[in-house]
Amino acid sequence: MGSGGLGCLEEERNALLSIKAAFNSPSASPLSSWRDDNGNNCCGWEGVVCDKTTSRVAWLYLNNTRDFDSGAWVVNASLFLPLKELQVPDLSGNSLLGPNLEVLDLSGNNLANDALLDIVRITSLKALDIEFGGLSASKLLEGLCELRNLEDLQIIGNGVWGPLPLCSCNMTSLRALDVQYNNFSGAIPLCLLNNLKSLEYIALSGNAFEGSLSLASLVNNSNLEVFHLVDNRYHLEVNTEDPTWFPSFQLKVFSLSNCVLNKDANGVIPSFLKRQYDLRGVQPNHNGMTGNFPNWLLDNNVNLEWLELIGNELSSAFQLPSNLSLANMWLFDVSANLIEGELPSSIGFMLPSLEYLNFSNNLLSGGIPPSMGNMQLLESLDLSNNSFTGEIQETLAKDCTSLDTLKLSHNNLQGQMLPRGDISPGILNSSILTVLDALALAPALVLALAPALALLALARALAFDSGSGSSSGSVGSRSGSGLFS
Repeated sequence: MGSGGLGCLEEERNALLSIKAAFNSPSASPLSSWRDDNGNNCCGWEGVVCDKTTSRVAWLYLNNTRDFDSGAWVVNASLFLPLKELQVPDLSGNSLLGPNLEVLDLSGNNLANDALLDIVRITSLKALDIEFGGLSASKLLEGLCELRNLEDLQIIGNGVWGPLPLCSCNMTSLRALDVQYNNFSGAIPLCLLNNLKSLEYIALSGNAFEGSLSLASLVNNSNLEVFHLVDNRYHLEVNTEDPTWFPSFQLKVFSLSNCVLNKDANGVIPSFLKRQYDLRGVQPNHNGMTGNFPNWLLDNNVNLEWLELIGNELSSAFQLPSNLSLANMWLFDVSANLIEGELPSSIGFMLPSLEYLNFSNNLLSGGIPPSMGNMQLLESLDLSNNSFTGEIQETLAKDCTSLDTLKLSHNNLQGQMLPRGDISPGILNSSILTVLDALALAPALVLALAPALALLALARALAFDSGSGSSSGSVGSRSGSGLFS
């Protein structure tokens, strides 16, 4: 890719040749079209696009150009100073910057810890991505605090450690802050939530934060749409109830897992969620939440796409809104709770687009609703470790032909799963069924399943137990795992 007008400027051609030399190790030779020949138009070089009016370099497409065998690279900002109109290059897998740069993507690099020292000079920068950049410096963010125009900061999957610096509370232009999966520790500064009123997206997951955090600090963040704080090693206490507050935002995604939630309020479900009406994803897993199952979450959020409430202590019956269909929901996992009663008879009609459904390790009873056969997109169904009784409905065997995983073990199911008189259609004719967990099913049901399973060569994934088919009614192991946890 190369483009230009009248021909590149000499000073910019020399700058590009210097950049090439800095990119390459002595034994490597990418950018072969970048040659030091008199009259060679650098606007036609690979990855270089010049402005047709000024003939200055405007874009550089140099992703994955640098030889990784050359080791870590310290960015030398002075190399790019002659490129005065460079603004939005494709830089993933490399390290580039320029004096008027607005977007800098350093993802997938092998950067030295002092590689970003010169970035603070690029005051025009609005977006910085250092995803999986190999950094581990403890004071990395302190230098970046000087970038007051920064709107999007992503430092994902590095080894950055130490506390989040207080100066980050002054980055008031930030709309997105993502520091997931580093080694940040200490308390999350309340001013980070109080001061950054422009935040739309904040992701703090996969660190080792400690102390306490009150989500009431977000009360005036009216633009906030996404909040992620999962996988925090249970070191952080999060309070959502004191003081009483009413959010000014409408979230689309709320993820809060692996923390001590509302310790002084008996682990109640965050009440501010009752005032959210546009949620697409909810994931408060492994927080010790107590109380009744939050049926109001489904009533209030008709656009919900995925819901996880894994590994809590939620009880009472599960209900579905009677007058609407949650047609956008594709994942529903409430495993490892204390939910009791029977599944709604209309569940298959209310959740027709589900791909993953997990009610395992609860206290559910009654039969499996025939309407579940309407879930024709279902790929994984886990109802194990409950107290379901009766027969597996023929509709489930006939119509759920996308199933990859079916787990029904440790219930009191019986009878014949296969459609009478035909062993091949539907679920057992599916070439993608790879896990069928029939462990501890009633012996009669095991015998009914065995011939078809042998024909389909599923023995490699099958665990049969001809022992007692009755379920004890206990929750059993409370270690449910979720797609997003």
